[in-house]
Amino acid sequence: MTLSICVLAKNNEDDLRKTLQSVQGDEIIVVDWSGKDKLKKAAQEFGAAFHVYEFSDDLPGAMSETIRFATGEWILFLHAGEALSKEDAEKLTTLKEADAYTFHVNEQDNVRLFRNFAAIHFEEGEPPQVEPILARIQATVQNSGINL
Repeated sequence: MTLSICVLAKNNEDDLRKTLQSVQGDEIIVVDWSGKDKLKKAAQEFGAAFHVYEFSDDLPGAMSETIRFATGEWILFLHAGEALSKEDAEKLTTLKEADAYTFHVNEQDNVRLFRNFAAIHFEEGEPPQVEPILARIQATVQNSGINL
């Protein structure tokens, strides 16, 4: 299992560091949609590829931009400031039965770990989500038991 960690960041390098300290993957991709130079420096401290998304009012587009660069078989999408516990980070490597897994985030279950399907992107919603795409391609989705 190769894993791409994809993180969307805006304005807070401390939140970005918190997130990046909690995860390990084969590649780390950070997309900044604030244009702050300090975010680039924080991303580079962790060996992350860094990209800027300039359309600041398009959250689904910014989220999709983070996964566009992923080359791993699996994608873990996080917002800066979200962090996995050590136990949950280790659990990621055991999740292989389904095509996608939900995480419990802000009192909702949202898909955050998924296979890197060519068609995958975030669609409008509250919050933006990949679930409609997964349903259209008949991907299997399971609950990971992970809380963010």
